[in-house]
Amino acid sequence: MGYWIEGRTFSDSSVQYSFAEPGQYIITQLVTTEHGCTDSTSRLVIVSDHLFNAPNAFTPDGDGKNDLWRPIVVGAREYELVIYDRWGVERFRTSDTEAGWSGDDLPTSTFVYTARVKEWGARSKDYIGHFSLLR
Repeated sequence: MGYWIEGRTFSDSSVQYSFAEPGQYIITQLVTTEHGCTDSTSRLVIVSDHLFNAPNAFTPDGDGKNDLWRPIVVGAREYELVIYDRWGVERFRTSDTEAGWSGDDLPTSTFVYTARVKEWGARSKDYIGHFSLLR
């Protein structure tokens, strides 16, 4: 008897395994009888969870420290971030979890963000918050 998970082989009859990242994974089990007959079965496993952490301020002053406002996003299958100024004007939109906003040479102010994070599987979560641009 054996299992194949993420390219690794396990020969124990009972396996505990932790996936490092959310996503879709195939687990295959192979069984061999005492007469040498073999059979296998595979199942799709969906691992879901995510992390969203947004800073409450940033200082885009060109010093190389804290010049972009960018949430930390891990485990998103789909992502959308929108930033609005205090009058409701959209200032930034992205679906790239690595993208950050520079402040577009705007003065010190407070901004509102909305973010939607969809995980693997059917779960999604909306986030709404605010942050300060400091000059």
